[in-house]
Amino acid sequence: MKYLVPFIIAAACILLITNHVTLFALVLVALVWANFYASRYLYGNLFSPLAVFSIGWLLPASCVVFLPNHIKFDGWEVHQELWLAIILSYLAFLAGHLFTLFFIDNGRAVSGRNNPSRKYYLQRGWESFPGEKTWNLWLIRAFFMLGMIGFTLNINNVIQAGGFSLYRDLGFRDVETIFGQSTLVNYLYFLLPLVLLIGMIHQCRFGYTRSITLLMTLSFIGLFFHGTKSTIVFPVVIALIAFFYSRRSVRPKMVFITLGLLLICFQIITIGRNLPYMLARDEDLFTILTVRLDDLFLYFSPGFANLQEEILNLKNFRGGVESFQFAGELVNFILGKREGITQTVFEGEQFYMFNDAYNTGTFLREHYRDFGFVGVAAFSFVYGLISNLFYCRFLEETSIRNVALYSIISLMLLISFFSNHYFKIQYWYWIFVITIADVVARLVMQKRNQKKSRSESVYET
Repeated sequence: MKYLVPFIIAAACILLITNHVTLFALVLVALVWANFYASRYLYGNLFSPLAVFSIGWLLPASCVVFLPNHIKFDGWEVHQELWLAIILSYLAFLAGHLFTLFFIDNGRAVSGRNNPSRKYYLQRGWESFPGEKTWNLWLIRAFFMLGMIGFTLNINNVIQAGGFSLYRDLGFRDVETIFGQSTLVNYLYFLLPLVLLIGMIHQCRFGYTRSITLLMTLSFIGLFFHGTKSTIVFPVVIALIAFFYSRRSVRPKMVFITLGLLLICFQIITIGRNLPYMLARDEDLFTILTVRLDDLFLYFSPGFANLQEEILNLKNFRGGVESFQFAGELVNFILGKREGITQTVFEGEQFYMFNDAYNTGTFLREHYRDFGFVGVAAFSFVYGLISNLFYCRFLEETSIRNVALYSIISLMLLISFFSNHYFKIQYWYWIFVITIADVVARLVMQKRNQKKSRSESVYET
Protein backbone atom coordinates (compact mmCIF):
# COMPACT_ATOMS: atom_id res chain seq x y z
CA MET A 1 0.00 0.00 0.00
CA LYS A 2 2.75 2.48 0.95
CA TYR A 3 4.39 1.89 -2.47
CA LEU A 4 1.16 1.84 -4.48
CA VAL A 5 -0.26 5.26 -3.61
CA PRO A 6 2.94 7.25 -4.36
CA PHE A 7 3.19 5.42 -7.68
CA ILE A 8 -0.37 6.33 -8.63
CA ILE A 9 0.10 9.95 -7.52
CA ALA A 10 3.32 10.15 -9.54
CA ALA A 11 1.51 8.74 -12.57
CA ALA A 12 -1.25 11.32 -12.09
CA CYS A 13 1.34 14.14 -12.02
CA ILE A 14 2.93 12.86 -15.23
CA LEU A 15 -0.45 12.66 -16.93
CA LEU A 16 -1.27 16.14 -15.61
CA ILE A 17 1.65 17.41 -17.66
CA THR A 18 0.75 15.40 -20.77
CA ASN A 19 -3.01 16.07 -20.37
CA HIS A 20 -4.00 12.67 -21.76
CA VAL A 21 -7.67 12.54 -20.79
CA THR A 22 -8.37 8.82 -21.03
CA LEU A 23 -5.26 7.74 -19.15
CA PHE A 24 -5.89 10.32 -16.48
CA ALA A 25 -9.42 8.98 -16.00
CA LEU A 26 -7.96 5.50 -15.58
CA VAL A 27 -5.56 6.83 -12.95
CA LEU A 28 -8.52 8.28 -11.03
CA VAL A 29 -10.26 4.90 -11.13
CA ALA A 30 -7.05 3.28 -9.84
CA LEU A 31 -6.97 5.82 -7.01
CA VAL A 32 -10.52 4.81 -6.09
CA TRP A 33 -9.38 1.21 -5.82
CA ALA A 34 -6.33 2.27 -3.77
CA ASN A 35 -8.51 4.19 -1.32
CA PHE A 36 -10.79 1.19 -0.87
CA TYR A 37 -7.72 -0.92 -0.17
CA ALA A 38 -6.44 1.66 2.31
CA SER A 39 -9.81 1.79 4.06
CA ARG A 40 -9.88 -1.98 4.37
CA TYR A 41 -6.28 -2.06 5.62
CA LEU A 42 -6.60 0.74 8.19
CA TYR A 43 -10.10 0.11 9.51
CA GLY A 44 -11.20 -3.33 8.39
CA ASN A 45 -14.20 -1.96 6.47
CA LEU A 46 -15.07 0.07 3.37
CA PHE A 47 -16.93 2.87 5.12
CA SER A 48 -14.09 5.33 5.85
CA PRO A 49 -14.21 8.90 4.49
CA LEU A 50 -11.41 7.97 2.08
CA ALA A 51 -13.55 5.31 0.42
CA VAL A 52 -16.75 7.38 0.45
CA PHE A 53 -15.03 10.51 -0.90
CA SER A 54 -13.46 8.44 -3.66
CA ILE A 55 -16.92 7.35 -4.82
CA GLY A 56 -18.29 10.88 -4.63
CA TRP A 57 -15.31 12.71 -6.14
CA LEU A 58 -12.72 10.66 -8.02
CA LEU A 59 -15.12 8.24 -9.69
CA PRO A 60 -17.44 10.95 -11.13
CA ALA A 61 -14.36 12.96 -12.14
CA SER A 62 -13.26 10.06 -14.32
CA CYS A 63 -16.55 10.37 -16.26
CA VAL A 64 -15.55 13.73 -17.75
CA VAL A 65 -13.86 11.72 -20.49
CA PHE A 66 -17.35 11.13 -21.95
CA LEU A 67 -18.48 14.76 -21.93
CA PRO A 68 -16.87 15.98 -25.20
CA ASN A 69 -18.65 13.17 -27.06
CA HIS A 70 -22.11 14.37 -25.97
CA ILE A 71 -24.00 16.79 -28.18
CA LYS A 72 -24.82 19.05 -25.23
CA PHE A 73 -21.09 19.57 -24.57
CA ASP A 74 -19.92 19.71 -28.16
CA GLY A 75 -16.72 21.76 -28.34
CA TRP A 76 -15.82 21.38 -24.67
CA GLU A 77 -12.44 19.90 -23.81
CA VAL A 78 -10.58 19.16 -20.60
CA HIS A 79 -7.83 21.55 -19.52
CA GLN A 80 -4.94 20.88 -17.17
CA GLU A 81 -6.36 23.33 -14.64
CA LEU A 82 -9.31 21.01 -14.01
CA TRP A 83 -7.06 18.01 -13.42
CA LEU A 84 -5.00 20.14 -11.04
CA ALA A 85 -8.11 21.10 -9.02
CA ILE A 86 -9.27 17.45 -8.83
CA ILE A 87 -5.89 16.07 -7.70
CA LEU A 88 -5.16 18.99 -5.36
CA SER A 89 -8.51 18.62 -3.58
CA TYR A 90 -8.01 14.87 -3.23
CA LEU A 91 -4.48 15.23 -1.81
CA ALA A 92 -5.65 17.93 0.61
CA PHE A 93 -8.56 15.75 1.73
CA LEU A 94 -6.15 12.84 2.21
CA ALA A 95 -3.83 15.09 4.25
CA GLY A 96 -6.72 16.14 6.51
CA HIS A 97 -7.72 12.51 6.97
CA LEU A 98 -4.18 11.43 7.87
CA PHE A 99 -3.72 14.43 10.17
CA THR A 100 -6.71 13.22 12.17
CA LEU A 101 -5.13 9.78 12.50
CA PHE A 102 -1.88 11.25 13.80
CA PHE A 103 -3.77 13.55 16.15
CA ILE A 104 -5.89 10.74 17.62
CA ASP A 105 -2.87 8.47 17.95
CA ASN A 106 -0.87 11.12 19.84
CA GLY A 107 1.57 11.79 17.02
CA ARG A 108 2.40 8.18 16.14
CA ALA A 109 1.64 6.73 12.76
CA VAL A 110 -1.32 4.38 12.76
CA SER A 111 -0.70 1.08 10.99
CA GLY A 112 -3.55 -1.12 9.94
CA ARG A 113 -2.64 -4.05 12.14
CA ASN A 114 -2.09 -1.94 15.24
CA ASN A 115 -5.13 0.26 14.86
CA PRO A 116 -7.65 -0.76 17.56
CA SER A 117 -10.50 1.06 15.83
CA ARG A 118 -10.82 -1.65 13.17
CA LYS A 119 -11.80 -4.12 15.92
CA TYR A 120 -14.37 -1.82 17.51
CA TYR A 121 -16.73 -1.64 14.58
CA LEU A 122 -16.65 -5.27 13.43
CA GLN A 123 -16.51 -7.03 16.81
CA ARG A 124 -18.14 -4.78 19.39
CA GLY A 125 -21.86 -4.62 19.90
CA TRP A 126 -24.09 -1.55 19.92
CA GLU A 127 -23.51 1.09 22.58
CA SER A 128 -26.76 1.86 24.34
CA PHE A 129 -28.33 3.27 27.48
CA PRO A 130 -31.24 1.94 29.58
CA GLY A 131 -34.58 2.67 27.97
CA GLU A 132 -33.05 3.52 24.58
CA LYS A 133 -35.55 1.48 22.57
CA THR A 134 -38.57 3.16 24.16
CA TRP A 135 -37.00 6.60 23.79
CA ASN A 136 -36.24 6.09 20.10
CA LEU A 137 -39.79 4.94 19.41
CA TRP A 138 -41.16 8.12 20.94
CA LEU A 139 -38.51 10.20 19.17
CA ILE A 140 -39.45 8.79 15.76
CA ARG A 141 -43.12 9.45 16.49
CA ALA A 142 -42.32 13.02 17.58
CA PHE A 143 -40.33 13.68 14.40
CA PHE A 144 -43.20 12.28 12.35
CA MET A 145 -45.87 14.39 14.07
CA LEU A 146 -43.86 17.61 13.83
CA GLY A 147 -42.91 16.85 10.24
CA MET A 148 -46.54 16.21 9.30
CA ILE A 149 -47.54 19.51 10.89
CA GLY A 150 -45.05 21.20 8.57
CA PHE A 151 -46.31 19.12 5.65
CA THR A 152 -49.93 20.10 6.37
CA LEU A 153 -49.07 23.80 6.52
CA ASN A 154 -47.05 23.59 3.30
CA ILE A 155 -49.67 21.64 1.39
CA ASN A 156 -52.19 24.24 2.51
CA ASN A 157 -50.13 26.81 0.58
CA VAL A 158 -50.63 24.73 -2.57
CA ILE A 159 -54.36 24.38 -1.94
CA GLN A 160 -54.79 28.13 -1.45
CA ALA A 161 -52.74 28.88 -4.59
CA GLY A 162 -54.89 26.72 -6.84
CA GLY A 163 -55.12 23.21 -5.48
CA PHE A 164 -53.47 19.94 -6.43
CA SER A 165 -54.08 20.69 -10.11
CA LEU A 166 -50.94 22.88 -9.92
CA TYR A 167 -48.84 19.72 -9.89
CA ARG A 168 -50.50 18.71 -13.15
CA ASP A 169 -50.31 22.15 -14.79
CA LEU A 170 -46.87 23.33 -13.63
CA GLY A 171 -45.03 20.15 -12.75
CA PHE A 172 -43.71 19.16 -9.34
CA ARG A 173 -40.54 21.23 -9.56
CA ASP A 174 -42.27 24.57 -10.18
CA VAL A 175 -44.74 23.97 -7.36
CA GLU A 176 -41.83 23.77 -4.88
CA THR A 177 -41.69 27.57 -4.53
CA ILE A 178 -45.35 27.56 -3.51
CA PHE A 179 -45.16 24.48 -1.31
CA GLY A 180 -42.07 25.59 0.64
CA GLN A 181 -42.55 29.34 0.78
CA SER A 182 -42.30 29.49 4.59
CA THR A 183 -38.76 28.87 5.87
CA LEU A 184 -39.83 28.31 9.47
CA VAL A 185 -42.47 25.77 8.47
CA ASN A 186 -39.94 24.02 6.23
CA TYR A 187 -37.75 23.24 9.22
CA LEU A 188 -40.67 21.36 10.71
CA TYR A 189 -41.30 19.63 7.40
CA PHE A 190 -37.63 18.62 7.11
CA LEU A 191 -37.93 16.49 10.22
CA LEU A 192 -39.58 13.84 8.02
CA PRO A 193 -36.19 12.68 6.62
CA LEU A 194 -35.13 11.96 10.21
CA VAL A 195 -38.03 9.53 10.45
CA LEU A 196 -36.46 7.59 7.57
CA LEU A 197 -32.95 7.81 9.05
CA ILE A 198 -33.64 7.04 12.71
CA GLY A 199 -36.34 4.54 11.75
CA MET A 200 -33.93 2.60 9.54
CA ILE A 201 -31.23 2.45 12.22
CA HIS A 202 -33.79 1.58 14.91
CA GLN A 203 -35.06 -1.41 12.92
CA CYS A 204 -31.53 -2.63 12.23
CA ARG A 205 -30.73 -2.25 15.93
CA PHE A 206 -33.88 -3.62 17.57
CA GLY A 207 -35.61 -5.55 14.80
CA TYR A 208 -38.51 -4.96 12.43
CA THR A 209 -41.44 -2.92 13.75
CA ARG A 210 -44.57 -2.57 11.64
CA SER A 211 -45.59 0.79 13.08
CA ILE A 212 -42.15 2.31 12.34
CA THR A 213 -42.29 0.99 8.78
CA LEU A 214 -45.67 2.68 8.35
CA LEU A 215 -44.33 6.02 9.63
CA MET A 216 -41.32 5.74 7.32
CA THR A 217 -43.56 5.02 4.32
CA LEU A 218 -45.85 7.97 5.06
CA SER A 219 -42.84 10.25 5.55
CA PHE A 220 -41.41 9.14 2.21
CA ILE A 221 -44.71 9.88 0.47
CA GLY A 222 -44.84 13.29 2.15
CA LEU A 223 -41.42 14.19 0.75
CA PHE A 224 -42.60 13.73 -2.84
CA PHE A 225 -44.86 16.78 -2.61
CA HIS A 226 -41.85 19.07 -2.20
CA GLY A 227 -40.97 18.37 -5.83
CA THR A 228 -37.15 18.63 -5.78
CA LYS A 229 -34.76 15.72 -6.24
CA SER A 230 -32.63 16.62 -3.25
CA THR A 231 -35.60 16.51 -0.87
CA ILE A 232 -36.73 13.11 -2.14
CA VAL A 233 -33.56 11.25 -3.09
CA PHE A 234 -31.04 12.46 -0.49
CA PRO A 235 -33.06 11.35 2.58
CA VAL A 236 -33.45 7.93 0.94
CA VAL A 237 -29.69 7.81 0.30
CA ILE A 238 -28.94 8.69 3.94
CA ALA A 239 -31.29 5.97 5.16
CA LEU A 240 -29.69 3.40 2.85
CA ILE A 241 -26.20 4.45 3.98
CA ALA A 242 -27.32 3.99 7.59
CA PHE A 243 -28.63 0.54 6.67
CA PHE A 244 -25.22 -0.58 5.40
CA TYR A 245 -23.43 0.96 8.39
CA SER A 246 -25.83 -0.71 10.81
CA ARG A 247 -25.48 -4.09 9.09
CA ARG A 248 -21.67 -3.62 9.06
CA SER A 249 -21.29 -5.14 5.63
CA VAL A 250 -21.77 -4.37 1.95
CA ARG A 251 -23.23 -7.24 -0.04
CA PRO A 252 -23.38 -7.05 -3.85
CA LYS A 253 -27.05 -8.06 -3.80
CA MET A 254 -27.97 -5.14 -1.55
CA VAL A 255 -25.88 -2.74 -3.62
CA PHE A 256 -27.83 -3.65 -6.77
CA ILE A 257 -31.14 -3.38 -4.91
CA THR A 258 -30.10 0.03 -3.58
CA LEU A 259 -29.14 1.28 -7.04
CA GLY A 260 -32.45 -0.03 -8.36
CA LEU A 261 -34.41 1.84 -5.70
CA LEU A 262 -32.56 5.08 -6.42
CA LEU A 263 -33.17 4.68 -10.15
CA ILE A 264 -36.90 4.19 -9.50
CA CYS A 265 -36.92 7.36 -7.36
CA PHE A 266 -35.18 9.32 -10.12
CA GLN A 267 -37.64 8.09 -12.73
CA ILE A 268 -40.67 8.93 -10.60
CA ILE A 269 -39.30 12.43 -10.06
CA THR A 270 -38.64 12.75 -13.79
CA ILE A 271 -42.28 11.86 -14.48
CA GLY A 272 -43.45 14.45 -11.92
CA ARG A 273 -41.30 17.17 -13.47
CA ASN A 274 -42.47 16.43 -17.01
CA LEU A 275 -46.13 15.81 -16.15
CA PRO A 276 -47.43 18.93 -17.97
CA TYR A 277 -45.62 17.90 -21.20
CA MET A 278 -46.94 14.36 -20.94
CA LEU A 279 -50.51 15.50 -20.43
CA ALA A 280 -50.18 17.94 -23.33
CA ARG A 281 -48.81 15.02 -25.39
CA ASP A 282 -45.66 16.98 -26.25
CA GLU A 283 -43.63 14.04 -24.94
CA ASP A 284 -44.58 10.46 -24.18
CA LEU A 285 -43.59 8.52 -21.07
CA PHE A 286 -41.25 6.12 -22.87
CA THR A 287 -39.28 8.95 -24.52
CA ILE A 288 -38.88 10.87 -21.25
CA LEU A 289 -37.60 7.87 -19.32
CA THR A 290 -35.27 6.52 -22.01
CA VAL A 291 -33.71 9.92 -22.75
CA ARG A 292 -32.92 10.38 -19.07
CA LEU A 293 -31.33 6.92 -18.94
CA ASP A 294 -29.20 7.67 -21.99
CA ASP A 295 -27.95 10.84 -20.31
CA LEU A 296 -27.44 9.22 -16.91
CA PHE A 297 -23.76 10.16 -16.70
CA LEU A 298 -24.76 13.83 -17.11
CA TYR A 299 -25.92 13.72 -13.50
CA PHE A 300 -22.27 13.27 -12.47
CA SER A 301 -20.02 15.11 -14.93
CA PRO A 302 -21.34 18.62 -15.84
CA GLY A 303 -20.26 20.04 -12.48
CA PHE A 304 -16.65 19.45 -13.48
CA ALA A 305 -17.19 21.24 -16.80
CA ASN A 306 -18.61 24.25 -14.97
CA LEU A 307 -15.78 24.18 -12.42
CA GLN A 308 -13.32 24.39 -15.32
CA GLU A 309 -15.24 27.35 -16.73
CA GLU A 310 -14.88 29.11 -13.38
CA ILE A 311 -11.15 28.42 -13.25
CA LEU A 312 -10.57 29.66 -16.80
CA ASN A 313 -12.82 32.74 -16.74
CA LEU A 314 -13.09 34.08 -13.18
CA LYS A 315 -11.21 37.36 -12.78
CA ASN A 316 -11.93 38.53 -9.24
CA PHE A 317 -11.98 36.37 -6.12
CA ARG A 318 -14.78 37.11 -3.66
CA GLY A 319 -12.99 36.60 -0.36
CA GLY A 320 -15.34 34.15 1.37
CA VAL A 321 -18.77 35.51 0.47
CA GLU A 322 -19.90 32.33 -1.28
CA SER A 323 -18.09 29.78 0.89
CA PHE A 324 -19.74 31.22 3.99
CA GLN A 325 -23.09 31.87 2.40
CA PHE A 326 -24.67 29.68 5.07
CA ALA A 327 -24.17 32.55 7.56
CA GLY A 328 -26.38 34.79 5.45
CA GLU A 329 -28.91 31.99 5.05
CA LEU A 330 -28.96 31.55 8.82
CA VAL A 331 -29.66 35.26 9.30
CA ASN A 332 -32.38 35.15 6.67
CA PHE A 333 -33.82 32.05 8.35
CA ILE A 334 -34.17 34.05 11.56
CA LEU A 335 -35.74 36.91 9.60
CA GLY A 336 -38.05 34.50 7.75
CA LYS A 337 -36.52 35.10 4.30
CA ARG A 338 -35.37 32.53 1.73
CA GLU A 339 -32.60 34.44 -0.11
CA GLY A 340 -28.94 33.77 0.66
CA ILE A 341 -26.22 36.30 1.33
CA THR A 342 -25.11 36.14 -2.32
CA GLN A 343 -28.39 37.69 -3.41
CA THR A 344 -28.94 40.11 -0.54
CA VAL A 345 -25.47 41.39 0.39
CA PHE A 346 -23.02 41.03 -2.45
CA GLU A 347 -23.44 41.50 -6.19
CA GLY A 348 -20.46 40.09 -8.07
CA GLU A 349 -19.55 38.05 -11.10
CA GLN A 350 -22.05 35.56 -12.45
CA PHE A 351 -21.55 31.80 -12.39
CA TYR A 352 -19.69 30.54 -15.44
CA MET A 353 -21.30 27.55 -17.13
CA PHE A 354 -20.66 25.77 -20.41
CA ASN A 355 -24.31 24.73 -20.74
CA ASP A 356 -26.93 26.71 -18.81
CA ALA A 357 -29.13 23.61 -18.54
CA TYR A 358 -26.58 22.16 -16.09
CA ASN A 359 -25.78 24.66 -13.35
CA THR A 360 -23.92 22.58 -10.77
CA GLY A 361 -20.22 23.19 -10.12
CA THR A 362 -19.03 20.50 -7.66
CA PHE A 363 -18.22 21.25 -4.02
CA LEU A 364 -15.20 23.32 -5.09
CA ARG A 365 -16.98 26.02 -7.07
CA GLU A 366 -17.63 28.41 -4.17
CA HIS A 367 -14.21 27.84 -2.64
CA TYR A 368 -12.42 28.55 -5.90
CA ARG A 369 -14.54 31.64 -6.56
CA ASP A 370 -13.58 32.94 -3.13
CA PHE A 371 -9.92 31.98 -2.73
CA GLY A 372 -8.66 30.24 -5.90
CA PHE A 373 -6.55 27.12 -5.58
CA VAL A 374 -5.71 28.06 -1.98
CA GLY A 375 -9.39 27.65 -1.14
CA VAL A 376 -9.50 24.34 -3.02
CA ALA A 377 -6.70 22.94 -0.84
CA ALA A 378 -7.69 24.54 2.48
CA PHE A 379 -11.36 23.55 2.50
CA SER A 380 -10.65 20.04 1.21
CA PHE A 381 -8.19 19.59 4.08
CA VAL A 382 -10.81 20.71 6.59
CA TYR A 383 -13.43 18.36 5.13
CA GLY A 384 -11.01 15.43 5.34
CA LEU A 385 -10.24 16.26 8.96
CA ILE A 386 -13.83 16.79 10.14
CA SER A 387 -15.26 13.77 8.32
CA ASN A 388 -12.65 11.50 9.88
CA LEU A 389 -13.41 12.85 13.36
CA PHE A 390 -17.04 11.80 12.90
CA TYR A 391 -15.89 8.46 11.49
CA CYS A 392 -13.52 7.67 14.38
CA ARG A 393 -16.26 8.51 16.85
CA PHE A 394 -18.58 6.23 14.89
CA LEU A 395 -16.05 3.38 15.11
CA GLU A 396 -15.36 3.77 18.82
CA GLU A 397 -19.02 3.94 19.85
CA THR A 398 -21.50 2.35 17.45
CA SER A 399 -24.64 4.01 18.74
CA ILE A 400 -27.78 5.13 16.93
CA ARG A 401 -26.62 8.73 17.27
CA ASN A 402 -23.16 8.13 15.80
CA VAL A 403 -24.45 5.97 12.94
CA ALA A 404 -26.97 8.70 12.07
CA LEU A 405 -24.41 11.51 12.25
CA TYR A 406 -21.81 9.73 10.14
CA SER A 407 -24.48 8.76 7.60
CA ILE A 408 -25.24 12.47 7.13
CA ILE A 409 -21.53 13.26 6.76
CA SER A 410 -21.21 10.42 4.26
CA LEU A 411 -23.96 11.93 2.12
CA MET A 412 -22.01 15.19 1.99
CA LEU A 413 -18.98 13.25 0.76
CA LEU A 414 -20.96 11.21 -1.77
CA ILE A 415 -22.41 14.25 -3.55
CA SER A 416 -19.15 16.21 -3.73
CA PHE A 417 -19.41 15.93 -7.53
CA PHE A 418 -22.75 17.75 -7.45
CA SER A 419 -22.43 20.86 -5.30
CA ASN A 420 -21.21 22.02 -1.91
CA HIS A 421 -23.37 20.44 0.79
CA TYR A 422 -20.79 20.67 3.56
CA PHE A 423 -22.11 24.06 4.67
CA LYS A 424 -25.76 23.34 3.90
CA ILE A 425 -27.82 24.38 6.91
CA GLN A 426 -30.33 21.57 6.44
CA TYR A 427 -27.74 18.88 7.20
CA TRP A 428 -26.25 20.63 10.21
CA TYR A 429 -29.78 21.23 11.41
CA TRP A 430 -30.29 17.43 11.38
CA ILE A 431 -26.97 16.91 13.16
CA PHE A 432 -27.96 19.46 15.80
CA VAL A 433 -31.42 17.93 16.35
CA ILE A 434 -30.07 14.37 16.62
CA THR A 435 -27.31 15.42 19.03
CA ILE A 436 -29.65 17.40 21.29
CA ALA A 437 -32.20 14.57 21.30
CA ASP A 438 -29.49 12.06 22.29
CA VAL A 439 -28.14 14.28 25.09
CA VAL A 440 -31.63 14.87 26.48
CA ALA A 441 -32.41 11.14 26.26
CA ARG A 442 -29.32 10.15 28.22
CA LEU A 443 -29.95 12.77 30.90
CA VAL A 444 -33.61 11.83 31.30
CA MET A 445 -32.89 8.10 31.43
CA GLN A 446 -30.01 8.63 33.84
CA LYS A 447 -32.18 10.60 36.27
CA ARG A 448 -34.99 8.08 35.93
CA ASN A 449 -32.63 5.21 36.72
CA GLN A 450 -31.16 7.08 39.68
CA LYS A 451 -34.63 7.73 41.03
CA LYS A 452 -35.51 4.07 40.54
CA SER A 453 -32.34 2.96 42.35
CA ARG A 454 -33.10 5.22 45.30
CA SER A 455 -36.64 3.92 45.59
CA GLU A 456 -35.41 0.32 45.48
CA SER A 457 -32.77 1.01 48.15
CA VAL A 458 -35.38 2.64 50.39
CA TYR A 459 -37.67 -0.32 49.86
CA GLU A 460 -34.91 -2.77 50.82
CA THR A 461 -34.08 -0.88 54.02
